[in-house]
Amino acid sequence: MIKISLRLFIKEEISKSEEFTNKQIDLINSMVENQKLYFEEIAIMGNDGLERKLPPMIFTLTKD
Repeated sequence: MIKISLRLFIKEEISKSEEFTNKQIDLINSMVENQKLYFEEIAIMGNDGLERKLPPMIFTLTKD
């Protein structure tokens, strides 16, 4: 799940696969400086075949 905070509300887009959806890519491309990008409900498959949940990740967009 990807969330972006947009001042007074949060825009959310969910993917059911390991790939970003077009809507998620559009949402990321629409970000402006100092907006936060949240990755939540991250699940990975280990070499042992067991699914594991990762903690959320938060990124803040900055200038290059």
